[in-house]
Amino acid sequence: MADTPVEIKKTKVNIDGQDVEVEAGSVIIQAAKKAGVYVPHFCYHEGLSIVGQCRMCFVEVEGQRKLATACSTPVAEGMKIKTNSEAVKAGQNGTLEFILLNHPLDCPICDRGGECKLQDYTLEYGPPRSRMVDDKVLRDKHRHISDQIVLDQERCILCTRCTRFSSEVDGRAELVVNERGNASHIDVFEGHPLKSPYSGNVVDLCPVGALTAQDFRFEARPWELKKHEAICTNCSGGCNIEIHTKHRHPGIVRPDKQSPRPEIKRLMPRENLEVNEWWMCDKGRWGYHYHNEDENRIQQPMIRKSTGLTAVSLKEWTLELENAGDWEFWIDGNFPHEGIAWVKELAKSWKERNRKVEINPSTHGEKFLKVWSKFIAESPWGAGPAKWHGIQEVVCSKSYRELEGIAPILSLRLGQRVRKGQLKWTVVADPLSVPASPEKAFLIDVPRSKEALEQLEKFSTKSNLLILWRQANSRGLVNEGIAPTELLGDGGTSTKNVFLFAQKTKNDISQGLNAKINLAKKLFVANSFFDKAWKEKVHGVLPLTPLYETRATLTNVEGHRQLSQGIHLYHPNTPAINRGTEEMINPSLRLI
Repeated sequence: MADTPVEIKKTKVNIDGQDVEVEAGSVIIQAAKKAGVYVPHFCYHEGLSIVGQCRMCFVEVEGQRKLATACSTPVAEGMKIKTNSEAVKAGQNGTLEFILLNHPLDCPICDRGGECKLQDYTLEYGPPRSRMVDDKVLRDKHRHISDQIVLDQERCILCTRCTRFSSEVDGRAELVVNERGNASHIDVFEGHPLKSPYSGNVVDLCPVGALTAQDFRFEARPWELKKHEAICTNCSGGCNIEIHTKHRHPGIVRPDKQSPRPEIKRLMPRENLEVNEWWMCDKGRWGYHYHNEDENRIQQPMIRKSTGLTAVSLKEWTLELENAGDWEFWIDGNFPHEGIAWVKELAKSWKERNRKVEINPSTHGEKFLKVWSKFIAESPWGAGPAKWHGIQEVVCSKSYRELEGIAPILSLRLGQRVRKGQLKWTVVADPLSVPASPEKAFLIDVPRSKEALEQLEKFSTKSNLLILWRQANSRGLVNEGIAPTELLGDGGTSTKNVFLFAQKTKNDISQGLNAKINLAKKLFVANSFFDKAWKEKVHGVLPLTPLYETRATLTNVEGHRQLSQGIHLYHPNTPAINRGTEEMINPSLRLI
C-alpha cells in the first residue's frame, strides 16, 4: 500500500543565537541536536518515554523564571534557548553534586570506566571537589540478577532507563524501582531473575556502571578496543552492530607462532530505525565466542588421508577434484552474497571443464522459486523491504512472543505496537486461510511441505507477505534465484559428490542439509571453522575468511540488503588464503 504524504508542520526556535527549524511538537533536546548543540543528559533516550527526572539537561528559556528540562519541554514558535548560561552551568553543577553524594568513587575498578556519562559530565560540568563529610549510603553490590546481568545498586543514579526498557520496549516489566524517596533503588520484580531474551540492552542503556554484563566483566577497557561496523549473523534479523576487538601486541609471540589476531570482546547494537532501532537480542550479543576458538579455525586446505585430515597445498587439493563424477553445490543460508557470486562463478568454470554441477538442487526448491517469482513481480514485500506503515493487523501462526525464537528483533518491534494498541495480532493455525487486504501483513513459516507450497501458490500475490527465514542470508539466496537449504525436509538421497559452502555462525546448518551431507559420495567443505555436522564425514576442507572478518553483504528476513564492513585487521604476514580482503573469497581459490 502506497504511503500517503503527510505535511509536517515546522517550528522556528533560537538556540544559543542560532536559528533552527524543527518539527512541531519536538522537545528542546531534539531541537538542540538538530542545531549541533549537545545537551548533557542521563535519563533521556530516543527509544524510551520521557520522564525528565535526572535534571541534567537544564536549559534557560527566555521569559521563564526557572530552568527548564530540555528533554521534556516542547518547543514553541520564537522560543529563545540558552544551553551554556551561568544559570545553566550552576544547575548542572548542583545536579552532579547531588548525584555524587552517595555514588561510590570506584572508577578504577568499574567496567564503565572510560565510557561513563557520570565520569565525563563530572569532569566537564561538575564541582571540582566534594563537600560530602558524612558516610555514603551503602547498598547491594555486584549481585547477579540473571546469568548475564550484574547489578550494583550503589552506582545507580535512578535514571530509570532500564525499567522503562523492561516495561515499554520488552513489555515484561522485570526491572522496577522499589521503595520511595532516598530509599528508592532498582531491583528485579519480587526477586525473580531476568528472563528476557533482550536483557543485554539494559547494560547499553545504563549511563553508569550499575548494570554490567558478566560476559564482558573485567575483560577489557574501552580504550583498548577497536570498533568495527558489522551485521549480526546469528539469525535472519540482520541487526546492525559494532564488533569490539582487543588485539594482542605484535611483539608478543602466540603459542602457535601465528601472527596476532583480533579477539572479539563484545558485540553492541548500532542504530538503524528500519531494522533493529537501538536494540539487539541476547542470542546475537553473546553468540560470538566461536569466533575466538582458534583451535577450530581452518587455516589451510586439508584432505582426508589414512592418518586423518592432513594439510596440503592448494594444487594437491585440487587434484582430488579431478574425475570425481557429478557434483552438487550446496550453499548454506548463512553464506553472503559475495560467496554466492563466487559459487556461481565456480560452477560456470567447472561446467566449462566438463564437470556436471548443480547448485542447491531440489525439486521442492525449484517449485518454491517458481511460485515465489509471482510474489516478486506483484507483492509489495516480495519485491522489496517490508514497510510497516499503514499495516493494522498481523496474521501469523505464532504469537509475537513465540516469534522471538525465530526473528527476535522483528518480534520486539512489532510487540511494542501491539501493546500500545497500534497493531492487531491474529494467531491462526493457517494464516493463508485468512483473506488478504492492504492493511494486513502475513507472516508464514518456511513452506517445507508440498501442502504448504500448494497453499502459498493459491494465495494472493498482491499481499504483504513475509516468510520467516531463520538463517542470515536465506532471503538473499531467494533473491539470487537459489532455493535456500531451509526448504529441505529431513529425507532425500544423494549418490553424488557434495561441495558445501557454509560460514560458521551460532546458527546450525539446516536439518535437511545434514541429511544430504550424510549421504554424499564424497564431501568437500569451504568454511572458516570446523563444524560438528561434517567434521567426521568430510573428505576435503577449504579455508575461508571468517564472516566477521571481511566485508560481506546479507539480506535479512524483511528484505533489507546490508553491508557488513567486518574486522579487516589481519596482520600483513597472515597467509593470503586466510587474510581478510575486500571479498570473502581469495582470488587464488577461483581456479579450483
